[in-house]
Order: sequence, then structure tokens, then C-alpha cells
Amino acid sequence: MPKITDENYLIKTVHATEWFDVLATGTTEPMLVLALEAESGDRDSYVVKPFGHPRIYPQAVMKECLGAWIALELGLHTFEPVFIEVSSAFTDTLLGNPYYQRFADSIGLNFGSKYVPGTIPVVGHNCLSRIQVSQAEQVTSFDLFISNPDRREEKPNLLTVQSDLYVFDHELAFDFMLMLSFNRNPRPWELGEMELAMLRKHFLYPKLRGTQIQIRDFIERFERLDVNFWTKASNLLPTTWLSHDLITIKNHLALIIENRAIFARQLTQAILA
Repeated sequence: MPKITDENYLIKTVHATEWFDVLATGTTEPMLVLALEAESGDRDSYVVKPFGHPRIYPQAVMKECLGAWIALELGLHTFEPVFIEVSSAFTDTLLGNPYYQRFADSIGLNFGSKYVPGTIPVVGHNCLSRIQVSQAEQVTSFDLFISNPDRREEKPNLLTVQSDLYVFDHELAFDFMLMLSFNRNPRPWELGEMELAMLRKHFLYPKLRGTQIQIRDFIERFERLDVNFWTKASNLLPTTWLSHDLITIKNHLALIIENRAIFARQLTQAILA
């Protein structure tokens, strides 16, 4: 799948034309819609998170985009992020629909992703046996890197497509943003109590606990988040979604990238313990 650092990358904008359903999973009640790509004329199915939901707001969708773009940059599987235009004409087709107001409050650009049929949800620890160790190592490292506490036993936010493991739902990532600056870990490459608690609650932790993980090569990929990556991210995000939080996130991750060898060693030791 294309990465935002690819020379000709542009995030796709599609126009919602038909509502299908609300997806059974997800506290933000993502919706399945048919949407049209104006340039190609192609219609396809997409998952949209309308702004009309109280948990969907500019910082949350910025984090959704960043989470997906970082995952793709690091070589993980995720669903193609897109911008979904909700128009008043589309909303008018939903009169009488219980979600009419949700979309009426979402006129304009919304965050979404390309729908992939045939996905299998990862639910319960019985599913751990079908996840490859290398996949578990990389996803766990990714979540600790982006400070994502939202891959827990009760809500793994993982799907499988054949043998591939897909990550999604990153609106709660970068959770250090919820803390006052003086309460944040000033050395985020070192795992403090908050990071260790996040690790122990991670859905994939039981699969890895007590093992010698091999993450050095994956951690080296963190360097891909260079000036080009952050410039492209800033340019691609709609201005109404942008804030100084992007710089805060960039600077926080830069500290981990600069000290990634220590981060890798501490994560390896924490899982082995």
C-alpha cells in the first residue's frame, strides 16, 4: 500500500452516495457507506467515522490519520485512509434514518478508510495462536512507540485478512497528549510506570510475555519518520484538523527515534521479565 513519503502520494477524497449500515464493532460507531471517487468515477465501499459522533473531533481524526500513516511507513498492515465528503444532498437521502442527525452534523470532510471484505475480527485470547510472533512483536512495539493504550483484551482493534494482521482505530493514540506537559515522561524512550502498565494491558502481551523478542530491525524503521514524512503529513491534513499538537507529537516521537536502541532494549527486557 502507498506511503505518504512516496513521491506522488495523495490521500484520496471520495464522496458519500449511499449509506449501508453501522458496523457492529467500535465505540465510535463507524458507518459503512458507498462513495464515489470523482476523478476515476469509481464507486466503492468505505468505512466513515462521522464528526457527528461526540468522540470524533479534529484532534481525534488527526491522530487517526497519523496512526495509519505511521503504521504504513513502518510496514504494518492497515486500511487505506481516505477523506470522505459528506454533502447535504447525501444527508437528505437519510431522512427517517436513525443516523440522519449524525450525518447532518458531519457535513464536509470526515475521516474514513477503504473497506476490505472478508476480514476476521481478532476477539479473545484464543485467537492469539493464529497470530505470528513477528506480527505480535511489531504491533506491540508500534503501540508503545505511538503511546496507544487502545489495543486491549476487551477491544483488540485487530483484524486478520488471510494471514495478514491489520491494525486500526488510532484516535486514542499519543495519549501523552492528555497529560499536562510537566507530567509527561521527559525521557519517553525509557519505559516508565505508565508505559509498563500500557504494555501489560496490551492484547498481544500474553503471547510475548517471557520470550526473547526480536525487534531491532523493526525499531530501525522508526528513522523513516523523517522531515519529509512530517512535512507531507502537515500538508495533507485539512487545516481544520491541524493544530500545534502535530508538532508536540513529532517532537515526542523524535526523542524515541533518537534513542531507539535504548527503547528497543527496555521493551525487550520488559517482555522477557
